[in-house]
Amino acid sequence: MKISIKTLSFIVFIPLLLLIFPLHSQAVEEASTRFLFPLQSPAEEEEPVQKDIQILIDDEVIKVSREDIKERIYNEEPVHFIEKQEEAKRTIQSVWITRILRRESDIGKIDIKNAIITGSFGSLPDDSSGWTKILKTFAAGSRIRIYPSIHIINSLIKDDVLVVSPFRVTFEKDVDFTDTIFMEEVNFESAIFKGKKLFIGTKFENGINFRNVNLIGINLRDAILHGVNLNGSDLTGVDLSKTVFVNADFSQSKFDPAKTGVNILLGARGLSSIKFEDIEEVVTFRDKARTAGFRYQERQLTAALRKKRFHTSSFSEHIFQNLFINYPTDYGANPWRSLGIFGALLLIFTLPYSIAIETKGDDGIWKVWSRERLRTDLGTGVKERELIYRRGLPVLVYSFYFSILSAFHIGWRDLNVGSWITRIQPQEYTMKATGWVRIASGSHSLLSIYLLALWVLTYFGRPFE
Repeated sequence: MKISIKTLSFIVFIPLLLLIFPLHSQAVEEASTRFLFPLQSPAEEEEPVQKDIQILIDDEVIKVSREDIKERIYNEEPVHFIEKQEEAKRTIQSVWITRILRRESDIGKIDIKNAIITGSFGSLPDDSSGWTKILKTFAAGSRIRIYPSIHIINSLIKDDVLVVSPFRVTFEKDVDFTDTIFMEEVNFESAIFKGKKLFIGTKFENGINFRNVNLIGINLRDAILHGVNLNGSDLTGVDLSKTVFVNADFSQSKFDPAKTGVNILLGARGLSSIKFEDIEEVVTFRDKARTAGFRYQERQLTAALRKKRFHTSSFSEHIFQNLFINYPTDYGANPWRSLGIFGALLLIFTLPYSIAIETKGDDGIWKVWSRERLRTDLGTGVKERELIYRRGLPVLVYSFYFSILSAFHIGWRDLNVGSWITRIQPQEYTMKATGWVRIASGSHSLLSIYLLALWVLTYFGRPFE
C-alpha cells in the first residue's frame, strides 16, 4: 500500500503540534489579550497616593498617606498627628492597634497622639482583629499578657474598649492615656498594670471599670471619671489632684492616695466602706468634701472614720454599735435606712396583730368608744368596749391600722401623734391591746420611736463626728 507524502506529513506533524500547543497556550492567550485589549499607560493604571496627612517626625512636620500611617503603627513607630487638621485625616482604626497587642515580644510600643480611634475594641466581628479576637486565641481562664507599652495621648476613642471578662489581662509595660477622651465604656476589670499608669487629664465620658484592679501609683491628676467602678481596687499612692468623680463607686477599695487636692465627688458612693491606714488624709479629704458642699460624701467619710475606730472597741460595745448604730444608719452615712426599717416593721408587726384579730380569746385588740362622743347611738351598752374579731379582708385593714397607731404612739397627753391619726376615723373610738398583743405593741412603739429619732439626728445633724 502506498502512502502519499501529504498523508505522511499529517501523521507526523499533527501529534507534534498537539504536544507543543499546551506549552504555549498561556503565551498565546496573553498575546491575544494584548492584541484585543492594548495595555494602558502607567498613568492610567494606578492613581498617585495622596500624602496629605500631617504628622510630626523628629520635630519636623511631614506629609504622609493613610497607608504610611498604618505601616508606621505596624512597625511600632510613633504617630503624632498635627492636631490642627481635619478629623478624617486624624482617624485610625482600632484593628491597627490590636494587631500589635497580640505580639508576644519584650519590645514594642504604641505611641499615638492627637488621633481619633474608631472601631470597637471589644465587639468586632470574628474575622477582624480586636480585643474579642485576642481573647478567643486563649483558653478560658487563661491570662493574657500585653507586652507593648501603650501611649495614646490627646486622642479621642469613640467606641468600646473591653479588655477582660472572663480573662485577666496584664499590661507588662507603661500605659499612658494622657488627655485622651473615651466616649464609650472602658472595662479594665481585674487587669494588672506592671508599668507606669498615666491617666493625666483623661476623660471617661461613659464609665470605666477598675474593679479589683491594683492601681498603686496611678496618676489621675485632672482626670474626669464618669461612672468609674473602683470596687475592691487599691488606690495606694494615687495622685488625685483635681480629679473629678461623677457617680463613682469606692466600695471596699483601699484608699491611701498620695495627693487628693480639690476633688469633685458628684454622686460618689461606697466611701463608708473604704479601707485605709492614714487617718489624717481621710479627715482632710472629708473636710474638703464638706467645704465643697458634698454633704452626702462627707457623711460617708465620717462613717469610714468611725468604723476605723470601731475595730479597737470592746466586744460588748462592738455588738451594741452594730445593732443600734451601724446597721440602722451606717454611722450616719445612710439616714434613710432607719426609715426603711421603720416601714418594714409596720408590715412585720401586722402579722401578729392579724392573728390576734382572727382568734377569739380573752385578750386581743379592743375598740374603746369615747364617753364624750357626739354619736351616742354608737357603742352603747355592752359595746362600750368591743373586742375586735373579724375574718377576711377586714383583718388586714384593722391589723395594719393598729400597726400604724402603735408605731406613731409618740408624745405626751394631747401631744401624741397617734391621737392625731385617730382623728381621720369616721367614728370616735380608740384601739387598745391587752395580753401578749400589748407587749408586742409596746415593743413596736419603742423601736419605732428610736428609729425616727435616729433618722432626725443623722439627717439634720452630725452626731458621729
